[in-house]
Order: sequence, then C-alpha cells, then structure tokens
Amino acid sequence: MKKRRPETDDLRRPHRGDSILNDIEGTASVRDRFELFKLALESLPYPFCLIDAEDYGVKLANSAAGLSRGDRSRKCFAVTHHKDRPCHESGIPCPIEIVKTTGKPAVVEHMHPDRKGNRRYFEVHGYPVFDSDGSVSSIIEYSLDVTQRRLAEQALKESEARWRTLVENAPDTVFMVDHKGTILFVNRCPNGKTPEQLVGRSIFECVPAEHKRMVKETIDRVFRTGRPDRYEFDAKDGPISRWYSTRLGPIKREEKTVAVILMTRDTTDRKRIEKALREVQAQLEFRVEERTEALRKTNEELAREVSVRRETEEALRESEEIHRVLLGQISDAVLITDDQGRFTYVSSGADTIFGYSVNEIMAMEGVDLLLGPGLFVPSDFETSDELPNIKCTIVDKSGRPHTLLVNVKLAAIGKGTTLYTCRDITRLSQAEEALKAVNEELEVERQTLREKNTALKEILGQIEDEKRRMATQLHLNINRMAIPILNALEEKTTHDGEYFVALLRNTLSDITSPFISKLESGFSNLTPRELEICHMIKSGFTSKQIASALNTSPETVLKQRKTIRRKLGISNLKVNLVTHLKSLEHSSLGAS
Repeated sequence: MKKRRPETDDLRRPHRGDSILNDIEGTASVRDRFELFKLALESLPYPFCLIDAEDYGVKLANSAAGLSRGDRSRKCFAVTHHKDRPCHESGIPCPIEIVKTTGKPAVVEHMHPDRKGNRRYFEVHGYPVFDSDGSVSSIIEYSLDVTQRRLAEQALKESEARWRTLVENAPDTVFMVDHKGTILFVNRCPNGKTPEQLVGRSIFECVPAEHKRMVKETIDRVFRTGRPDRYEFDAKDGPISRWYSTRLGPIKREEKTVAVILMTRDTTDRKRIEKALREVQAQLEFRVEERTEALRKTNEELAREVSVRRETEEALRESEEIHRVLLGQISDAVLITDDQGRFTYVSSGADTIFGYSVNEIMAMEGVDLLLGPGLFVPSDFETSDELPNIKCTIVDKSGRPHTLLVNVKLAAIGKGTTLYTCRDITRLSQAEEALKAVNEELEVERQTLREKNTALKEILGQIEDEKRRMATQLHLNINRMAIPILNALEEKTTHDGEYFVALLRNTLSDITSPFISKLESGFSNLTPRELEICHMIKSGFTSKQIASALNTSPETVLKQRKTIRRKLGISNLKVNLVTHLKSLEHSSLGAS
C-alpha cells in the first residue's frame, strides 16, 4: 500500500485516546510490535501514564509510575499524591484541568511523596488526546524528578542570604562593581541615599574628582592582575577633612575576575590619633631638648662656681626643682634605679600609668616588680649605653593591663645608675590588634565563600550532566525502539489509523525535541499563533494546508509568515523559512 501523508483536517480531527491501543491490539499482525512498543514505554526512567480526562482513572502506565498491571481503578491523584480528591480541589495546579481548559500541552511542578514519605519535586508534562467530538478525552502525562535542582536552588538562596546578612551588617561600606565601575551591590550609602539609588550608577560618582583617576587605576589593576589591592584618600566634608581607607578584592569565576569588592572604612579618628601622638612626641622631644639645654647650662654654672659650696648647693637645688617641674608636666613615667635595681627617683606621672603612688613605687624592692622580669640583660649594654623602644606589658594596681614603650639608658644621676622612660601605648596597641583581628576574620570569611562557591559549581555541574544524560538516553530509546515500530505500523495501518500513528509520532517527537518551547524561549516576541504556524511550517505544511487547519485564509497565513521572518531576523535574507526553522531546532538541540 502506498504511504499517504495525513491531511491537515485529519491531524486536527479529535479522537478517542484509548481507541489507539484498541485498534493496534486488535490487529493480530502487529501484536508483537505493540508488545515492543509497550516495552519501549517500560524503558522510560520516569512515570508515563495515559489518564482519563473525566474520572482521572489511569488507563495505561509504565512501571516507573508505581501502578500494578491491570489496576485501572486507581486515580492519578491517589497514585501520585496519596489523596482522595483531584489536585486542583486542594489548591494544587492540575495539568489535566489546564489541558482540558486550553486544549494545549501544559507543564506544572508538583511535590510527590516517595514510598518512604520523603518529599520529591517533579516537573509534570501533560499532552491532550481528543475524541471524535473534538473534546479532550485523555491526557498523556509524564513526570521528571527535579528534586536535586530544587535543593540546589534552595542552597544557593540560603548561601546568598547569609552572605547578604554578613555584608549588610559589616561596619565598613561594601561595594561590588564591574570592570566599568558600575555599582552592582552596596550595603549602605553615604549622604542619606538608599542602595537602590546607587545600584547601576558609577562608583566614581562617590569619589572626589581629584581622586577618581587613582581609584579607577586601582580597580583596573585588580581586574588585570586578579590580586587584592588598596588605596587611601582624604575628602572634604564641609570644613572638615575626612580620611577613607579602601581594600579591594577580586571576585573570580573560572579563574577570571568578573567583579571587584571594595570595603571602605572611615579612618579619620585613627588619623587624628596618629597626628596627636606625633604632636605629643614632638613636644616631648622639645621638652627633652629643653631639659638637656638646662642641664648643660647648670653644669657650666657648677663648673664656674665649684669653689663656692653654698652657691653650688643652691644651684643643685634649683636644678632638681626644674627637673621635678619638667617631669611632672609630661605624661611619661621617669624612673631611676641604682645598681641593685632599687628606685632612687620616681616622677609624679608614674601614678597615671602604674596606679601606685610615688611612695609605693619607691618602697618596692626592685624595678622587676614594677616592669616585670627580663626586660633586659646587662650584656645588652656592651655596644651602646642606651636601649630604645623596649615593648612590654604590665598590670597596674587595679589589675588592668598596659602596653609600655620603655627607653633604658645608663646614666649616673646621684645614686642612680639607670634611667627608665616609660610611655603608655596601650590604646595604639589595641587599635593595631583590632585591625589585625578584623583582617584575619575577613580572610577566613573570604576563604569560606570561595569554598562554598566551588561546592555550588560542582553541584550545578552534576545536575546539568544528569539532565543531558537523561535527555540523550530518552532520545536514543525512542529512536531505537518506538520509531521503528511506528514506521512498520504506518505501512500496515488503515487510512483512518494513519492519523493516530502520525499523532503518536508527533507526541514522541515533542518529547525528545521540544521545538516550540525552545523557539519560544529564544524568540519571546513570537505570539502563540505564530509559534503554532512555525511548528506547521517546520513539519512541511504548505500555506494552504496551514490556512485550512487554522480556519483562515492563505493570504492571512502569508502575512503571518512575513511577520515571522521579520521577528526571526531573516526578512531581508534569501533563506528558506523551513530550512531556517529546522536549523534552529538542531542548533537548540546541540546547545542543550
């Protein structure tokens, strides 16, 4: 018998879905092939069912659906959801109801419990089967397990929420920018603006004009080298000048820097403290110079008046009074000890640092009780009579720790032989330790984020590999097992049965190569009617056949074909529309 392509009216004519199997089973010559067809359905790794559109009864199902052979009294909602009523009555989107309403295929997402009661998420596909009156009589339904994808999406959202909470509560202002300096994220904004007002704008709008070039060069350097960097500048805030320190770090994807994180901190207070410390140090040095000059003058006077004892003693008393006044005015503690380490002099400023009065310190048996043991050893003075900037930690009378910077100098002053000058640098040391701790915490957080990003990439890669493997296996199984059977059936079936074979062939083709959904995702400006015409054109329908199938005029179809060519970007090209649509299908398949 010569094969004949079904007319357009045959393809549009409604039919009863269960009569397909009845007609095939009633043909003794194709019974064996029908068994092979059922075997092909059994090879599908996911649930595949034929469901009655009226009573939701399962007419046909493969073993993956979990339904016993011959048990057609079970309802689809009882099998998948273990419920006693249809999905839509429980507020769950029902693909059967959608297909019955629209007469078109539908895709929804359901949660189905497995045999152990665990939640599993499925992507449920439904396809209509029409009866002789054009009504949907049955639904072809299959479900794909997308649980791993859902879990990965949830993990990604949780990771993003943790990262956002961390950044939004950070004490620094955090920016994320692209290679053009466009702000992709900011946790807080200066000048009373909201993050939404800054996202999408240039970060250079937040930088003083005189520093924009330096900031741009630093950002470009991080993108180019992929290594962290930093910069610092001052900016005028009205009459006040404020300092800002910024650390930059790369955000990489597949070893390529795709964005840069900028963490900006207001360091004005630290700068002020450093400036104040420098001024105090300068004052101390000036006072020391003054004291040295006074001592020199006093010594000269003593040398000139050595013959006069009274005048010499008076000069010494005056010199001692000058020393006490000078030492009483500075915040450093000055100590003098003899060869046994016993105190011979303690300045009045010592009580500010140590909490002990001058008399309490003088009563101590050695300097080690005040400054701690092991501050230096005598051999340290072999090359110099001065040991500068010895850092040590002491505990004052109330139990509070202090960090001191001690200068030790060998000097014969009265009965004393060693001079100690002690400066309290506790606040400066605490600031340095706090800065070091913050840097260490940020490094740990960056490492944690890098590890999480690596794990997430591996999970997403595994999901994509599994999707490609399942799609390939499905395509191979249908081509190897179902398509040969359909070809044999098409040769031996009657004229009325050819349509059923063509319908089943198109259904299997849509499963393995969802041309319409891919075309719709690639060209979102196509209307549903234009998508339907694209499918018919790709299948070889002429404009006259399309017009007959859609109950419209050939002229209207020609206008729609021109619109489709324009939306596909080939209106001015000498390209056959059928060939172009088929090439889009193949390129989509290759990309997937």
